[in-house]
Amino acid sequence: MKYSIELIINKSRDKVWDKFDSVENFYKWQPTLTEFIHESGEAGQPGAKSRLKYRERNKDYEMTETITSRKKPEEFSGTYEMKGTKNFIKNKFTDVGEGKTKWELDSEFEFGGIFKLISPLMKGMIVKRTKTDMNRFKDLVEGNLG
Repeated sequence: MKYSIELIINKSRDKVWDKFDSVENFYKWQPTLTEFIHESGEAGQPGAKSRLKYRERNKDYEMTETITSRKKPEEFSGTYEMKGTKNFIKNKFTDVGEGKTKWELDSEFEFGGIFKLISPLMKGMIVKRTKTDMNRFKDLVEGNLG
């Protein structure tokens, strides 16, 4: 399953990158994130692995992030794995002039087991969730979120 989303943020690319590159900010725009644990490699750099713990609808789950690319301030990519699911995400930030930045997110999921069967039913929910998180990040960068 693949999808792409674009969003214009009304701040410069450097300001967008600074907010995106902050672990402390993850908690602000991903409110179900309960813990971010760096496990290996140089933090924030390609090859680094971290464990992300979430709590949603009274359930706990975690995934492993492996950073695959970091090109400040234009790209950050990673692989996110949890039981039955592998997600490849590429975030690209483009200066579009007038102090604005285009954020392009490309996502590709690989599902295993039961998830493979139900993934077509989940796509709308996953895309909606991604858009919600991206808009929350936009609000954070533009000063509309605490």
